[in-house]
Amino acid sequence: MRRSTTLLTALVIASAAWTITEASRWSGASGNLRDAESRLEQVTADAETVVRLRASRQTVAMTVRPREDVLGLVNTVLADAGVPSNRLRDVAPESVRSEPAGDGGYRRQGMALTLSPLEPFELGRFLKTWQDTDTVWRVNGVELQHAAGQDTDPSYAVRVRLVANYVAEEAP
Repeated sequence: MRRSTTLLTALVIASAAWTITEASRWSGASGNLRDAESRLEQVTADAETVVRLRASRQTVAMTVRPREDVLGLVNTVLADAGVPSNRLRDVAPESVRSEPAGDGGYRRQGMALTLSPLEPFELGRFLKTWQDTDTVWRVNGVELQHAAGQDTDPSYAVRVRLVANYVAEEAP
């Protein structure tokens, strides 16, 4: 009888240990599942953003070279973003180049804006306002350099590169 009680006790302890181990594994697996679902949602959102940005990058004016008044447009966007217009230091056109997209006569006109001094929140407002503006000019790049070369200064000299894609019959 004593031997069967000892065997039964050992069996109960082994069962309890196995149950605790399995519960711990299940809890860990459940946490891993939640993490994986969260990462999946983030990857899905990132993929949708990439698709949306690629589509906006492909905007093509079905006319000749863009004739928008870029300087006026920049000043309007600066005002709408709440950034003083005296922060605009330079607007420089870049060369027109042909795009290798078959015989469609695609061209790309570039433009570079220099804004200084600009703090990160001002740059964010400017870029968001520009994105919401109905124009063929799209932001193609942003370069930041600390204003006056000081790492402690929160403002930057910002160079924003704009591009406009268009279809043209004539050579650039």
